[in-house]
Amino acid sequence: MCCSPVACVAKVIMGIINTLIFLVGLAMFIIGVLIQTQPSLSKDALSGLLSNLEDTASSAGVTLDTSNFSAADLAYSFTIALIVSGLLLAAISLLGLIGTKYSLKPVLIVYFIIVLVLFLAQVIVVLIIVIDRSALDDAIKPRLKDTITDDFTGLEGTDATTLMWNGVMMKLECCGVDGYTDFTAASAWTKTINSVTYALVTPVACCKSVSTSYTCAETPSTSNNYLDTGCYDEMWDFVLKDSGIVPALAAVLLAFQLAVLILTIIILKSMSIVGVV
Repeated sequence: MCCSPVACVAKVIMGIINTLIFLVGLAMFIIGVLIQTQPSLSKDALSGLLSNLEDTASSAGVTLDTSNFSAADLAYSFTIALIVSGLLLAAISLLGLIGTKYSLKPVLIVYFIIVLVLFLAQVIVVLIIVIDRSALDDAIKPRLKDTITDDFTGLEGTDATTLMWNGVMMKLECCGVDGYTDFTAASAWTKTINSVTYALVTPVACCKSVSTSYTCAETPSTSNNYLDTGCYDEMWDFVLKDSGIVPALAAVLLAFQLAVLILTIIILKSMSIVGVV
């Protein structure tokens, strides 16, 4: 079918963008499946964090075995979301490719509506994060604190939740979600190191300098411990400011979707002009 130069260019660009989106969706699906089914791969990806954790534990006189670590145990919901999101992206991009390739106006209209809804939803999320994050905080913080209350076991813990909390606290130089008081109700925290029980006020991982003396965790202060520095805010600072990756990725994704919306409108208008139903 003939099309105007602008519409033809729009179709080519739409094809390229949707192909890229399809590949991204496929990659997300594959990564999610691999994380869920191949624990060794997720361990390799976090090898630096686990190695640092083992070294720090060694400085505290503890031999830590992280060989059985699996991100799938910790992030089951995340991997499922990754798989579902990947399939969704792939399906949406195929819809766009088919509608553009065969000039199917109803298919392109459905495609446009889906992309528009997703675009607006993401814009709303970004605005919430930038303007007022409190609603998001209220939804996330309690769940994070529950992982500490129910599963955190201490410096010698080798379960996925404990390893990740110790690793995050050492890496980001913080303590708990909002501070050390989050560990007050930690029912599984034994406070035992090398068969000796200590009067720990904070986990050893909250100490600024870890050694075989656990004074920094028994009598913590701002000079020897990150007791009042919550990891939640530190994580957000890392994601939004220090790494710079997430804001850049979000901007690129929104720009791609906006471009897709504009291109779809151009193609739909060209179809109306030539009388495509």
